[in-house]
Amino acid sequence: MKKNIISSLLIALALSIGFSSCEDMLEANNERHADIDAVVGDTLYGYWGIIKSLQNIGERYVILGECRGDLVDGTEFISDSIHSILEFDQASNADGSNRYLRMADFYHIINSCNAFIQRCDTARVDGRKNQVMKKEYAQVCAIRAWVYLQLVQIYGEVPYFTEPMTSTAQIDNYWANDGATVNVSNLKDKDIVTQLIGLRNVETMNYGNYGLTPIICHATQCIFPANLVLGDIFLLEGSQASCERAAQFYYDYLNSEVGGPMPFMTSCLAMRDRRDESIEYFDLDNWLGTFNSKNEVTNATEVITVIPSSKNKLWGTVQRGVNELFGFTPTGTVETVGPDTASSTNADIRFRLNYEHELAASKYYENLSASQDYEIYIGTQNNPLQDSIRIIEGAGDARFHIAVPSYTDEDGASVKFVSKQNPHSSYSTTFPVIYRKATVWLRFAEAINRAGFPGYAFGILKSGMVRNSNWVPTDSSKYVNTAAHYYYDYTDTVDHHIIATSATALVQQLLSDSIFTDSLEAVAAVQFKPATYSNWQTLDLGSTVCNYISLQEMTKAKSRPYLQFMTEYFNGSDRQIRVMINSSEYNYSISGYPTSSGSNYVTNGVHWRGCGGISYDDSRTTFNYVNQINKMLTTYEGDAAMTKEAIYDEANEAKVINAIEDLICDEMALETAIEGNRFFDLMRMARHRGDNDFLARRVASRKSSFATPDAALRTRLQTESNWYLPKPVRH
Repeated sequence: MKKNIISSLLIALALSIGFSSCEDMLEANNERHADIDAVVGDTLYGYWGIIKSLQNIGERYVILGECRGDLVDGTEFISDSIHSILEFDQASNADGSNRYLRMADFYHIINSCNAFIQRCDTARVDGRKNQVMKKEYAQVCAIRAWVYLQLVQIYGEVPYFTEPMTSTAQIDNYWANDGATVNVSNLKDKDIVTQLIGLRNVETMNYGNYGLTPIICHATQCIFPANLVLGDIFLLEGSQASCERAAQFYYDYLNSEVGGPMPFMTSCLAMRDRRDESIEYFDLDNWLGTFNSKNEVTNATEVITVIPSSKNKLWGTVQRGVNELFGFTPTGTVETVGPDTASSTNADIRFRLNYEHELAASKYYENLSASQDYEIYIGTQNNPLQDSIRIIEGAGDARFHIAVPSYTDEDGASVKFVSKQNPHSSYSTTFPVIYRKATVWLRFAEAINRAGFPGYAFGILKSGMVRNSNWVPTDSSKYVNTAAHYYYDYTDTVDHHIIATSATALVQQLLSDSIFTDSLEAVAAVQFKPATYSNWQTLDLGSTVCNYISLQEMTKAKSRPYLQFMTEYFNGSDRQIRVMINSSEYNYSISGYPTSSGSNYVTNGVHWRGCGGISYDDSRTTFNYVNQINKMLTTYEGDAAMTKEAIYDEANEAKVINAIEDLICDEMALETAIEGNRFFDLMRMARHRGDNDFLARRVASRKSSFATPDAALRTRLQTESNWYLPKPVRH
């Protein structure tokens, strides 16, 4: 059957104000509004109604973002509706009957936002002259922009309107006058984006916990930060100028009180059993558990934005679709533990494994994980951190094994199940996660790489980016350039110590060191131990920089405000790394590492989370700038490996940027798989390059490897119009 797009929009006419009750997530702490009259109270419930309506598209974000990517594949039990999405079958999806493709649910949210924005009285103030609804107003503007972003990513070009439609006459007039549209290229130029830019510094609200028993999530987890939405919109457009703007938006979030670094997590651990040589994997720091976080959003938390679910359908929407597609069938119980049902009802959801599930992790995803080097240090009891590392052969990236555990079926066969949506077999009310720290840092890396800073982008993967921590320059005019050399970073107490009698002797030793004959090495502050002292001293030669950032890039960074970080939001605890001592593996704590002005600052790159204790020293890890660029060039770009000098030659900058983007793309797969981002990540990067085959070949490789893609699917996806789902037909 054909589905009339007017009918789709008619569904969206209901005004959000008043359509939701106090059920589900709407049980919030309303003390802030205790002195506000009924009109404002109604407006507040309108805001909660919009949050509630996001539940109608929450799981679709995951399904449409992953089923069309390279990290998910169908099983022999796949349904026709999911199969048509996986295979980009435009003909099967054109009639509008596929339940996963209801465009009306998106416009329901947009129309509710339009109505809220039109009616919200931001001039109303409380007794302290505070604009009582300005925070909600700004947040609804952010949600509207985010929903439009999803629409253009899914459908390509869609109807665009900013006034509420409350009658069929308005809709008829819209179509009769060829109403405005928006697409992936011009969204950044629309008035809703201009408006949001003006509101991005408005403080966000905090209502405490949503839900009573059980708690569903914290209200701050339902905030869509304006800077992150804007960053995504400009990153999608893809020009260098837009990527620079996106970088600034991401920076402004990360450099705020609720931004900051990724929480330090050794995360997913791999260990080889010395008895039978098998490899075991452990979620050491509860990396997977972040997908069930209900904590208030601060600079110390990983999760930023979620679309929550209820645990009990008596109180609201229970999101179970993603679990069921990946083989976990929820079964629930409801228990009333007191006379007051509203506050004393507990819900418990358990899972029944369904070995006939529709979706599974793709072979490409599994192979990508297996191709990673998992590194640990090798040492002795007296010298636990000596200059050598070990690759645990066959371990790969530990995150895959935590996110895709194996279960044994009744025939004794091992079957892998994707389980991010139910971390450690616990039903999550905070999945899907729309934004989290790692996602933002990776998009920031994507943006600064396209802006011309591949070395800094690589640092986000390898070491983290923090002012005065271990390597990031804050004032590049201070770097030491004696005899046109860059100085190697000796601040790393894990990797290097120099013993010298004085600062002068230290500098002389540095200048005589053969490492400085290579003009590509980097500036540093250095630690040294004078003969007259028992402790290590720091000689500040200027800002510290990792040893793979070129002089050209470092100099250019001086004029880019999005590469200048504050330190206040980066305080951390002791670093622990994995070491081997006398054939046994341990965590080794490095206290006070590194230090600046008496405070500890902890940095860790995204790749740390799954691949062990990566050395800061590029010469003693396989995850180094030159090796990884050459790995990407030979794996994805069809190019020969380059020498170190060629990599740093400005004539080859475009090749290097593409290679680092390939590396970021891989890291996004390893860290954020099955969260709903993947197809949109591939879409953005293909647009950056003007190369549709970037997306086509990866998606077509899902059943095997990049070397052996599905030829028919690859050909289909080389035409951009085939990336988008068909819109409902108007007749």
